[in-house]
Amino acid sequence: MVASATVRVMSAEEIVARAAVETPYLHWPERTTFFAAREMRLLQLSHQHTMGDFLAFVADLAHAQQAQLGALGAVPVPDAAAIDLASQRGLPPLPAIDWPRDPVWHGVARSLALSVLPKAPQAAWPSLQRIGVADADFLEKQADALLTGVMAGLDLACAPVIAAALQVYWTHMLLEVRRHHEGQGQPIGRLDDETVCPCCGSVPTASITRTAGESLGQRYLHCSLCGLQWHMVRIKCSH
Repeated sequence: MVASATVRVMSAEEIVARAAVETPYLHWPERTTFFAAREMRLLQLSHQHTMGDFLAFVADLAHAQQAQLGALGAVPVPDAAAIDLASQRGLPPLPAIDWPRDPVWHGVARSLALSVLPKAPQAAWPSLQRIGVADADFLEKQADALLTGVMAGLDLACAPVIAAALQVYWTHMLLEVRRHHEGQGQPIGRLDDETVCPCCGSVPTASITRTAGESLGQRYLHCSLCGLQWHMVRIKCSH
């Protein structure tokens, strides 16, 4: 006879307590691979997929995003005092709605559009060309609509590329904040509202259960804007 193993199911309280002690709260995007990994996955999914052409287009966009992320230089980011103040108030230090955007992101948007244009379907050319020569007023109004969720005036055909440019800009700022505060402790802390990103306050685009490393089996929410991942126990609703 083979003795059966005894399995003990942890209570909800134990899961929360263990997660707080052993699980890293944040997983940061990697500058050199963040969008490249997304490109690779999209290309894998595009083969023999009913939306293969669209997935291949978004893969090209991710490739261009990676190039732009690597090319961005210095941009204004919150200093230590501003980050401490945000932490004390339980607010994100780089709020998507309120952060004064540096015009550098305009160049990112134009470059992304022109980069993907040659391989894009002809139906997309007018929108891509429009972004490629867009003035600051148009780009800022589109960004306001995307980041606030107020869709009035949003150009839906241009929105994916403009959103991609904002992702590059916010991911760059997030990594710059981390670089500036290296060796000074964690610059991003927990918010009172754990359903939004602790860096920019955006909603998550996905819930991920990690399959390797020290966070094996733990669930993370993935920010739709800056790419930061933050831990949320699996017994809670992300809404």
